Amino acid sequence: MMPSNKVIAPRLGMIILCCVLVTMPPVFGQGNADTSGDLAEETTIGEIVLAFPNHAEKALQMVLEPEEFATRWKGTQRPIVVAFMTLFWCALLLTLLSWVARALMLWWLRDAIDQAGAEQPLEEVHEKGPRIVDVGVSIGDCQVALDRGWVESGTVVLDVNMVPKVKLPEENPLNQDTPQYMVLLTGFLYVLFAGVRPSVIHSRAFTIGLTALFCFVAIACVQPIAALIGTDVTFAVSLGYTIVFGSYFMTLGMIVGIVSQILLFTTLRVGDPDSDGPGAIGCLGFAVVWLGTMALSFLAIKAFFVGYQTLYGFGFWTLVGTGFGGLVISILLSPLFSIPMVWLLLKLRKPLDIVV
Repeated sequence: MMPSNKVIAPRLGMIILCCVLVTMPPVFGQGNADTSGDLAEETTIGEIVLAFPNHAEKALQMVLEPEEFATRWKGTQRPIVVAFMTLFWCALLLTLLSWVARALMLWWLRDAIDQAGAEQPLEEVHEKGPRIVDVGVSIGDCQVALDRGWVESGTVVLDVNMVPKVKLPEENPLNQDTPQYMVLLTGFLYVLFAGVRPSVIHSRAFTIGLTALFCFVAIACVQPIAALIGTDVTFAVSLGYTIVFGSYFMTLGMIVGIVSQILLFTTLRVGDPDSDGPGAIGCLGFAVVWLGTMALSFLAIKAFFVGYQTLYGFGFWTLVGTGFGGLVISILLSPLFSIPMVWLLLKLRKPLDIVV
């Protein structure tokens, strides 16, 4: 049976696009900035896309040498193209890593799975697929949140977010394909979606779309203030740098998360009915995980401030002031971009999976 034209056309288009991109001239580290060193070694976008070791090298350089990385990034001629290629491959790697993490979790919780029995019947609210069922300022006023025990009655929960954030309060390793509630936090609002499958949220297409939206909202709010202060960095360079920064740290965070998961489940013996408790080895494993998480957090914070200070040419407090101004703007602008974009990502999941 031959695939339909609806399936063939997008894939053929992506093949042609990839062929064009592979033959493009140099882009990364080529410009007015200093192009000496490792960032100038790539000669085409194709080499950037296909070289996983190259991405690993760039990620480490961003973490350990953020000032040098940001300086060379300014010389990128097509920052958006390079950034989205980096995001694509990081999303692909994140998808593979999420499969590994889920497989490990299901293996360790196999006894709980056996005891779980038959699946629960699907609630009527989830039968129509992804849709918005509630919008408000405080999740403490949401009846679903109260009924499900996400918050206690009378609790006021105001969560102001500069960039959109997605939560799955009912997610666990056993219900990845079960439609459930999802909370989108954007600006000063929460948006409650019903009928969302966690497997869709962790898909490559949704990851790419949400990360791009995350970065766009952040830079759209910060760039006008930075321009008023006097930076000469363009919106495209700032957006590309933010996408690459977010892509690399998401990937590093996932890798650390899987390593932590392995250490915790093997040393603490989670899910083992014969386990007598964590013991000395379990405590050591927990300590290693905690130290690793703290180390990655410290490096991420350092890379963020040093990288953006170098990119914009600002001092520390000027950068902090710029970020605070962007936060104020984002409270108003973030919902305007985030709500329709997330709704489209959920509704167009199948065609996006074919293309991406």
